[in-house]
Amino acid sequence: MGMVSNITTQLDGWINPFVVKELRQAVQGRFVVGILLLFLLVCVSAMGLYAMQYEEGLSDFNDGRDMFMFFWGALVVAGCALIPLNVMVRLSKEIEANQTELLFTTTLSSGTIIRGKLFSAFVLSVLIYTACLPFMTLTFLMRGIDVVSIFMLLIYGLIIVALMVQFAIFIGCFPVSKAFKLFFGLFIIVVIGYCCVGTIASAYELLRNGFFSRLGSWQYFWMPTSIFVATIFSLGGLFYMLSVALISPVSSNRALPVRLYLTIIWLISGSVLGYVVYTEKIFWPLLIWAITTTFVMVFGLLISISERESLGARMRKQIPDNWLLRIPMLLLYSGAAGGVLWCLSLFVLTVTTIWSVYALIPSGYAGYSDVDEVVSFMCTWIFYFLGYGMLAVLVRRITWSSFGWRLRPTWAIAMCIMIIFMIIPLMIGFFSGANLMSRKAWVWYLSTPLSSFAYQKHIDTYLAISIAFAVVTTLLNLPWFYKQIANFKPLPPVTPKDDTETSISDSETAAA
Repeated sequence: MGMVSNITTQLDGWINPFVVKELRQAVQGRFVVGILLLFLLVCVSAMGLYAMQYEEGLSDFNDGRDMFMFFWGALVVAGCALIPLNVMVRLSKEIEANQTELLFTTTLSSGTIIRGKLFSAFVLSVLIYTACLPFMTLTFLMRGIDVVSIFMLLIYGLIIVALMVQFAIFIGCFPVSKAFKLFFGLFIIVVIGYCCVGTIASAYELLRNGFFSRLGSWQYFWMPTSIFVATIFSLGGLFYMLSVALISPVSSNRALPVRLYLTIIWLISGSVLGYVVYTEKIFWPLLIWAITTTFVMVFGLLISISERESLGARMRKQIPDNWLLRIPMLLLYSGAAGGVLWCLSLFVLTVTTIWSVYALIPSGYAGYSDVDEVVSFMCTWIFYFLGYGMLAVLVRRITWSSFGWRLRPTWAIAMCIMIIFMIIPLMIGFFSGANLMSRKAWVWYLSTPLSSFAYQKHIDTYLAISIAFAVVTTLLNLPWFYKQIANFKPLPPVTPKDDTETSISDSETAAA
């Protein structure tokens, strides 16, 4: 009994206190009880209506499949909509400036708080699943469904629910006003709607084609399934890292975990997909990896230009004295210049990897002929956003030095400048009588990155314009880069005062 008591005590110490708090509040509230009663009522009603309409010999062979999809779709909607929205609303209230919730009065780390929120919401999702599980097992007694399909789709639904819960936690961590919270609420409702529709449609297609026919195929089942699961977990991990960074103290090194995580994921995913290219004789997985990296780096540039430009004592204590170690730390630590350089470095490594693999493999691989076009679009987008980001930094510096206006955040300035540069040429073309819908009107869209997809024949011109734009704006911000790089150094050592000087100063103080 002593060993069992020790093990129980140890396990009790490992439980996240935030999970206990969240589950206790959920059980005491009406939300969970209401959802459980609603689902039980829906399940009993659906099964009762089916039983009353059932006629032996006239039933369809797909009754079990259709009934299961009804129950499973309802679970997905509840797991992806009701629970994430509830978590987001509760979390957004806890981080308001005028609230003194546990989030600000506890000594727990930011990661512990986010993991507690995620795990408690996931436990509630599993609780709802278990309430509907007996009705799902009844569908197995009908025709059109098997145990493997039920098991696979249940896991698929739980993975999507966990991702949407973590995404809702990420949205709820933004310390914004109530107007922006309303906007974020509408945004997450739209995202959840698309996610639910896509999840149910893909699950129905998988169930219609069957799992048994694909379980023995690596190329058509296990490889895409592995890539999908790894992508979902990587995306969930990114939302987790961003959530932890958002609720961490402003003086902490919030960018380090996020950039380090993205760098590791970039390296692992590139290595795995490179192996897939080598073994399966297809090149498109590496192209998808490069496009995804470019998409992430575009948002990384907008976030980086909005970061701090001067380091506090807390961060400078973490900077190593060795300048060889200081170079990679500059790219990973919080800071606007380091963030921009990190995004560009990762993008250059991505393009270099693509061209290196492209030069080594034969020309018969699927997707081999699309490399030039894909790389051109990648470079066009990254240089356009770099140019607009550096122009926003320049505008903010000029307004601060000339008028004393502190314009924040920088990413919002970049987006406003982009919209202005997109609208003004179109207005000039409209009033000058140009046909903006013709294929020859591509000149009026040179300031718009999205137009590079519509005018693919002129992608070289778009690329040249974006490179010139990015180079000019970056050169104008060279003092901004130099100042931050020069200040990226550890705190000078504090020399202790001499005993004689201390005694003299004490005597002078006493005499005074």
